[in-house]
Amino acid sequence: MQKISKIFLVLGIIVGVLIIGGLIGIFAGRNRLNPPPAATPTPASVDAQAANPTGVNPTVHAPANPVDTNPGETAPATAAVSAILTNWEEKVDEILGADTDDTNKVRQLFALFPHVPSESKSEVAQHLSNLVSDDDYARLGELLKDPALADDALDVLMADVLNRPNSLKLPQLLEVAQTPSHPKADEAKDILSLFLDEDFGTDWPKWKEKMTDWLRDNPD
Repeated sequence: MQKISKIFLVLGIIVGVLIIGGLIGIFAGRNRLNPPPAATPTPASVDAQAANPTGVNPTVHAPANPVDTNPGETAPATAAVSAILTNWEEKVDEILGADTDDTNKVRQLFALFPHVPSESKSEVAQHLSNLVSDDDYARLGELLKDPALADDALDVLMADVLNRPNSLKLPQLLEVAQTPSHPKADEAKDILSLFLDEDFGTDWPKWKEKMTDWLRDNPD
C-alpha cells in the first residue's frame, strides 16, 4: 500500500513539472509572437540620426588658432619693432676695430647706417667719409643726395665732397642744387657759382653745360 502511495506521489510530481513546463513554453511563445512595441523615436533623435547616419560620435577638434568672434572686442595691435639699435656705438667700435680691410668695414658701416639714430648718423657718416675711396664714392653720394638725412650728417657729407676730385665733386653739387627739397640745395648752388663764376638760376641744362666745359678745362 505504501509503495502504491509512493508511485502516485512520484507520478504527481512528474505531472506537475510537465504542467509548469508547458505553461512556461506557452507564455514564451506568446512573447515571441507578440513582442513589446518599440519606443517611438523623438524628433530630436530622428534629427540626430539623419545628421550622423553611421551612429559613431564624431571627434571635435578645437581650432589651432581660435579667433575671438566677439564683435565688441578687437585684437591688440602688434607692437612695431624698431629698427634702431641702442648699442650702435658698440657695433661701430667692433667694425672699426676688426682685423679686416677697409672695403669690408665700409660695407658693414653702410649696412649699420639705417639702424643708427638720426641724431647720431653724422658720426657714422664721418667714418664713412674717411674710409670710402673716390672710386667707390657712388654709394656715399647717394647719402649726400638724400634730403631726409639729418642736417649734421649732411654737413659732414658736404664737407667730404668738397675734398673730392672736381670730376666727382661738381656733378654731386649740381644734383643737390637742383633738388628744391634738399636742405643743402642753396649751399650747393652757391659753391657751384664760385667754381663756374656763373649763376644760371634754375636753368639746370645751362648749369650742366657750363660745368662740363669747366671740367674739360680743369681736369683733376
